[in-house]
Amino acid sequence: MPWASTTLWKRVAAAVEYEFSTSAKQSFTSRWGNDAIQDVAVYIDDYLQKYPAERGASSAIHTLARLLRDGDWPPPEPRKEVEGHEPGSLRCYGFTDIKGMPPLIQAIVENCVADTEISRDYALAVALSCVSAAIGNRVKIKAWNRYQFANEYLLLIGPPKRSHKTASCDYAKQLINEVDWRLLAPHGGSVEGLVEALAEYPSLFWVRDEFAGLLKQIRGQDYMGPMREMMLELFSHAGLYKRQMARGRIYKANDPVLSILSGIQTERFAELMVGRETTESGFLGRFLLIDWPGPVDTWPVIEPWEADRQAIRLHLRKLSQATPVTVEARALQRPAGVWRDTAEEMFGEWGEKVAQRAEVHAIKLAVLLWCADKGPPQGGAVPDQYLSPALSLLERWFKAASSLIEQVHIKEAAEVKRRDLLAYIAASKNGGRTKALMLKFSQCSTRQLDESLDALVTRGDARMLTQDDGREVWYCVRS
Repeated sequence: MPWASTTLWKRVAAAVEYEFSTSAKQSFTSRWGNDAIQDVAVYIDDYLQKYPAERGASSAIHTLARLLRDGDWPPPEPRKEVEGHEPGSLRCYGFTDIKGMPPLIQAIVENCVADTEISRDYALAVALSCVSAAIGNRVKIKAWNRYQFANEYLLLIGPPKRSHKTASCDYAKQLINEVDWRLLAPHGGSVEGLVEALAEYPSLFWVRDEFAGLLKQIRGQDYMGPMREMMLELFSHAGLYKRQMARGRIYKANDPVLSILSGIQTERFAELMVGRETTESGFLGRFLLIDWPGPVDTWPVIEPWEADRQAIRLHLRKLSQATPVTVEARALQRPAGVWRDTAEEMFGEWGEKVAQRAEVHAIKLAVLLWCADKGPPQGGAVPDQYLSPALSLLERWFKAASSLIEQVHIKEAAEVKRRDLLAYIAASKNGGRTKALMLKFSQCSTRQLDESLDALVTRGDARMLTQDDGREVWYCVRS
């Protein structure tokens, strides 16, 4: 089971030790790597014969058995480096650098970052979005007894200016324009304009410099309401798409595909993208979130295969002009689904929010890597070797995104407390509150209260006055 991380395996070891070890036994984790680890399979078999799956205490072992059913024991160690690596072989398990990516992906990344300060994670997102745009509806994927395409929605998150979101999007737009200008969606953001463009050419690459503007329009303007619904549907859609627009006109598109690359400032992401309406509807989960500057890694400077612009353009054009085929991804369903079930444990409290569509993203990325590595497929099954780097890449981005969302919620919760505290101060009959009263109201520590008051004073919402008796009283500053 090469797609499992070392951390996951050590958690497995800890779970087995908890269920089976006694005080007389040597610690299971201390024997990590020894021959005794082979006995775990025997332990599991004995346990499953004794206890049914319905027992709460045994559920972890039954889950573990399901994980191990198709895997080898002990698992291989993740490979930090791949010696003697042949471009495109994808033999690395851990995503520590770009050497495990197909040559076409390597070439686009190096071409994108040349003479710029674009981060490698942004460049990798650009490369995958360009391959996704080029493939369009040429490769239909059959998974979970339904069909979809390898289109992806990628959102670059970072501060203004320093992160170079605009430069990343501009590179992708210019490259796809050189491949086939018909692939680019119209610049306008109206629903009717996008649907009309899909009806005319059903494979579109929508590049938006700033996603916050579109999100505000979706929230605030009635005529943009159907945009989110359309984006939700087209993420995993195959077949005939029909939409009735103004004045009763009906647009039809057969096998429409929409790939998206956009950027958004971190503060605007917190305000517009993280909320109940986006998380519960699955809107957030349809996006791969790439936070700037990305996890700290040593990215080697490589000399990839034919990294010049012309070679990149020719290979993308070959993908865009391929004969439409259907590929089978049944073999990837189960490992991708099992990996998705560990999202909350792997990525923290908010991991489930960013990994809502993890199994779908995994199969789509595996297909993208396959096509980038081998060119247009001729049908058949998606090779399972491409699932490992796809999951490694998702783990990298999901961890960063869940950490970002957790920070957003912490800041949001702190702001809610400040607003409540300010309202409590303003509601005083004499216009002020003492710290003792505020501590009783807010039910927080003195340090937390001081931090909230400092923030309110700094931004001019509250002020403190010392009374004649020496008491400090805080007042609300009314506008």
